[in-house]
Amino acid sequence: MSSNSGHPEQATVGPQPRLDVVLDAASEFLEMEILPHLDGARALRMRITIRQLALARRAFEQTFEAQTARYAQLQELLGISGSWSELQMTLARRIRERSFSGNPLVLRDYLEKSVNDSLRVDNPKWLTDD
Repeated sequence: MSSNSGHPEQATVGPQPRLDVVLDAASEFLEMEILPHLDGARALRMRITIRQLALARRAFEQTFEAQTARYAQLQELLGISGSWSELQMTLARRIRERSFSGNPLVLRDYLEKSVNDSLRVDNPKWLTDD
């Protein structure tokens, strides 16, 4: 499905709450309703699960914001519009086929920012302050 709304694709079927709202609700339910009834190893596992839900929420927020910024840059870089996945596939194809005709420094900047955005969520310790 192609979307030119200015945002990366977010597939939804009917009115659904945003992922961050769902993660917050699940975390709150586990912490307030389930955790008080657990002890020992099960309580520890539940606290770890709650922390992982918080991490997932942060990842969702950072990823969405980063993708929104990258989406606009990608459209400009390629000089075309399309869905997030279409643009990514086009860029990959052009790089692979050596047919990218834009400024290589702008491409490098885009790719570096994209990798850093991914690392910021997946493994921030790999980022350097260059």
